[in-house]
Amino acid sequence: MNKKYSKTLYQLFEQELKVHWPHFKRTKRKPDLGRGYVWTFQGVANVFLFLRLDLKGRERFFCDLGWSRIADYPQKDWFDFRFPHLNSKSAFGEAEMIAGIQRLWGDNGVGAWNIPDPVEAFNPLEYSHDPEAGGREFARRVNLQAALTEEDAEKLVRPVVDDLFKRLASDVMPYLLEYLEFTRTQATPSGEV
Repeated sequence: MNKKYSKTLYQLFEQELKVHWPHFKRTKRKPDLGRGYVWTFQGVANVFLFLRLDLKGRERFFCDLGWSRIADYPQKDWFDFRFPHLNSKSAFGEAEMIAGIQRLWGDNGVGAWNIPDPVEAFNPLEYSHDPEAGGREFARRVNLQAALTEEDAEKLVRPVVDDLFKRLASDVMPYLLEYLEFTRTQATPSGEV
């Protein structure tokens, strides 16, 4: 991801996280090309949000949810987790879980948030009748991207982060809080799970 976008993305995400759910703190460990945030519930579990940049360098990012009752950070490999597609609450019995947040609304696809980048939005097929004009348009977009200011980057990234936080508020946080309530009720009298 373009460094101007990723810098803005992390800043906006952390600002919004402090406003909406200030108990989340950045983790020392993190996913590849991303950051992790943990909310610790002593004696119950840690819940996580993970923000990951696209590993292939596209102008997009992913957001994952997770939890761990057995460690400060999930121990399994990232892709070893199997999120239940038909009943998301059946995952509550798992000691650890990481899944893309889009799983909560039934999207089993890529689940990425795309930054509307001028270079990535370029479609060469639109210029198949005039490849020379297509080359000029592509060069113009590359120059536009290179000249982006921090303010320009924020104008592109802000609506995408706003959309993410709508999803976090409507789907993800209620799910994580329900998981925590489930886990509390499963705890033994001494507070162990």
